[in-house]
Amino acid sequence: EAGLVAFVSTDTSEWRFSFVRMEYQTTRDPVTGKYKAEEQLTPARRYSYLVGPQEQTHTAQSRFVDLLIASGHPSVDAVMSAFSVDKVTNEFFAEYKKLFIDLASHLRQLIDADAVLAADFAGKGINHNDFAKKLLGQIVFLYFLQKKGWLGVARGAAWGSGPNNFMRQLIDLAQQRNQSLFNDILEPLFYATLNVDRAMDLDWSAPLQCRIPFLNGGLFEPLNGYDWQQTTISLPNQLFANDAHTGVFDVFDRYNFTVNEAEPLETEVAIDPEMLGKVFENLLDVDDRAAHGAFYTPREIVHYMCQVSLAHYLTRAMQALPEPIAAADIDYLIYHGDQTTEYEMARAQGTSYVPRIPEAIRRNAKQLDQALERMTVLDPAIGSGAFPVGMMNEIVRLRQLLGVYFHEHRGRTVYELKRHTIQQSLYGVDLAAGAVEIAKLRLWLSLVVDEDDVSRIKPLPNLDFKIVVGNSLLGVQKNVLNHYLFEDLQAAKKQYFDETNHAQKDLLKGKITDIIAQLTNNSHQFDYDIFFHEVINDKKGFDIVIGNPPYVQLQKFRGNPVQELYKKAGYESYDANGDLYCLFYEQGLRQLKQGGTLCYITSNKWMRAGYGEKLRRYFLTQNPLLLIDLGPGVFESATVDSNILFVAREKYQATMAGVTLTDNQALRAGLAPLVATRQVSLAAVTHEAWFIGSAAELALKAKIARIGKPLKDWDVNIYYGIKTGLNEAFIIDTATRDAIVAADPKSVEIIKPILRGRDIKRYGAVWAGLWIIGTFPALHLDIDQYLGIKNYLLTHFDRRQLEQSGIKYQPNLPFNARKANGNKWFETQDNIAYYPEFAKEKIVYSEIVRNTGSYTNQKCFIVTSKKTILKYLTGFLNSNVSQLWIRSNCPELQGGTRELSKIFMENLPIPPITTANQPLVTDIEGHVVQILAAKQGDINADTRADEAAIDQLVYQLYDLTPAEIALIEAAQPGGAQVTASDDGEDE
Repeated sequence: EAGLVAFVSTDTSEWRFSFVRMEYQTTRDPVTGKYKAEEQLTPARRYSYLVGPQEQTHTAQSRFVDLLIASGHPSVDAVMSAFSVDKVTNEFFAEYKKLFIDLASHLRQLIDADAVLAADFAGKGINHNDFAKKLLGQIVFLYFLQKKGWLGVARGAAWGSGPNNFMRQLIDLAQQRNQSLFNDILEPLFYATLNVDRAMDLDWSAPLQCRIPFLNGGLFEPLNGYDWQQTTISLPNQLFANDAHTGVFDVFDRYNFTVNEAEPLETEVAIDPEMLGKVFENLLDVDDRAAHGAFYTPREIVHYMCQVSLAHYLTRAMQALPEPIAAADIDYLIYHGDQTTEYEMARAQGTSYVPRIPEAIRRNAKQLDQALERMTVLDPAIGSGAFPVGMMNEIVRLRQLLGVYFHEHRGRTVYELKRHTIQQSLYGVDLAAGAVEIAKLRLWLSLVVDEDDVSRIKPLPNLDFKIVVGNSLLGVQKNVLNHYLFEDLQAAKKQYFDETNHAQKDLLKGKITDIIAQLTNNSHQFDYDIFFHEVINDKKGFDIVIGNPPYVQLQKFRGNPVQELYKKAGYESYDANGDLYCLFYEQGLRQLKQGGTLCYITSNKWMRAGYGEKLRRYFLTQNPLLLIDLGPGVFESATVDSNILFVAREKYQATMAGVTLTDNQALRAGLAPLVATRQVSLAAVTHEAWFIGSAAELALKAKIARIGKPLKDWDVNIYYGIKTGLNEAFIIDTATRDAIVAADPKSVEIIKPILRGRDIKRYGAVWAGLWIIGTFPALHLDIDQYLGIKNYLLTHFDRRQLEQSGIKYQPNLPFNARKANGNKWFETQDNIAYYPEFAKEKIVYSEIVRNTGSYTNQKCFIVTSKKTILKYLTGFLNSNVSQLWIRSNCPELQGGTRELSKIFMENLPIPPITTANQPLVTDIEGHVVQILAAKQGDINADTRADEAAIDQLVYQLYDLTPAEIALIEAAQPGGAQVTASDDGEDE
């Protein structure tokens, strides 16, 4: 529907483009040399085709036409940009979000104004946001069906012949009848038509006078059973279509919907089912993304993680054969099988093609197919369903190919394979009900994409007890000895999956819910043993656990009862300063059968963070197989650096492959070949920080650790900078400071200069003229003795805001509400009992710097000592060896920075000062003095010669070889910034 043909002649002055049904001819002006585009169709026809309701289009068309008219001579990059899938989908997501916000707002107004509706929604636990999400999901699903021609089919006509503007016709119908589109047309269409079996009347819809398919499955059931027949939800028709073309249907009409959820290298400039995942992630901004910690995983990553999990599963499953299949043959099937399917099918039909699939695969095709048929997969944080859908596509692709070798490829359809996979293999859990709805929607869509005739497929399956709402990290006290109850439960669930009769569905659902209540003492909490008993008990666990668990700091649950539940749940990896994804690693491995594998993409902070030590120890009780450090940029909306970990539930084998991939452009070419060519062996990792490097790099790291003495064992103190709790109140500029001191000279005693993290430079600092009002609790100040400061604070800030500094400001709280730590209203957040240390000579680091007299915010740390070792430490901390150790052991933050919290820096191994190396130490200190003197006069002074000399002296302290020095210098990032811990609100 959107084709481009271009004829380019290098020896003439004409280009001619045929863009779908619109032609443009460009002629070059002989004087200016510029091209002019002449439209061959009328403007009215162009508008009708581009944005009219009669033909589905996408904005790539309009962008390309505008490009031709604007330049007449577009570059290749400009053409590629016009046809960019990312641009099209990003535009759609932005518009979808606007539609959602507008729709939710109108729903809230209706609920507030209608007591009957408000009571029904309150009783059913429905909020306006969830209702708006489901409604938009229902409409999106119908746009996909409209694309297939399954809506509005004439009596006696075949499925697929329906109009491609059926949804637009509903708007016209509402206007003709002077009705509410949603209340009078869409609700009956959803709940009395699409959700009702009308097979006896050939799926005829009397109110709409056309054929509409019966879909089942729950998508077109009223949300939480709300009373759609007795309540009135008269959303304005203008929300769906209006003269400004900003309504839901107006926006959707501008895009091309395709039912092909392609693999990474097969893309169409259109909206496909995958976009539902991005829509879900996009809408989290409305609900508070930070609370969910959920981020959409790119399909390239999903594709690879599914493939590597399947490769290990099949290799292990085939070990029981008399002649086990080699891992290399399984890899060929997984990673290259789709490229040979057509050849293999042609060969099976008697052509002369030479088979490309390994002989061992062809000989054992039936056994491989059976292994795929019986496998089980769990995503414990299913989100938008990307991983189950990706896994289903991989399983079906492989079974299609394998069927060629035992003559079943003609007897089973893609639809049948998908439905079987959903029923037998896929399971998921998520805390967010909206995520579960999106995941089910994507699975339902996946079933309809491959059939043009709706009569040849069954109604959609019921997925309520396959994709479940719940907290997958907790469980319940239960009695698992009631075998008869579990037998009844499994029989009811199996029947429920395919049930289409409304009354029978309600009975089965009630029976299942009642049995679960009996098994859990009426608890509503999700529990694997109960909900997925057919896998956990009968099959001894899942074959594969896969996903992208949420990234939420456990500290954020302070005051929430769930924090204590997590603490008492028996997780070996639990750390109060840790992250939720650590518990997901452990829970996922618990749900695996022996030999099963887990594959997660998460933040990579656990590899080096202090809280990650417990998780690293836990992994040593399992068998980590592959670690891929991806660095930043994988998630569009997250600043987290990520990694993929592949680990088996089996005895630790002390061998693991590792690879670092930081080139996100390279990732687009496919992860599998990059991992295969760049991976290194990581032998015998420990609970210490995990570092991916070659044998030589690992040996160098060990040598540095062996020779050096940890910084914590030196006679030094490491302190945090200051957390004020409310920077805008306690950090002031020079003009404000001078005004306060002029009004009250005594205030000068507690107003001190302050450095922020951004002010710290290499071997120096650039003070920004800022000051801190140092009302530290440790000083026990009487604020009435400092009236200048008291008057300033009360004049410029809400007293409640000052009282609540350090916690989330809530203007409705009464006066005298205490700060989070009970400090007085005028005091800083932290006690800072060590405030006298700031006046001493000290090392300050964001990047490493030596400084005297200034205070620092909490993005900086200070190192003080009673001995004269600070110059030596300053030189060492800025050396290449130190920088290498920091990059290997400190968690990476966004933009190439590192978190240099005390828990990391205190382990930095520094060569101790001995009689033998004292001359080298003295030389280092001499160069540091010269650098500091130069930087004191000009922070940009060129001190590279002295810094290079320090590097050479440090190399001598470690007795490094030329080869080891070469490794260190090759690893230098060219001056990448190092920064302090990002714990608070300061920059």
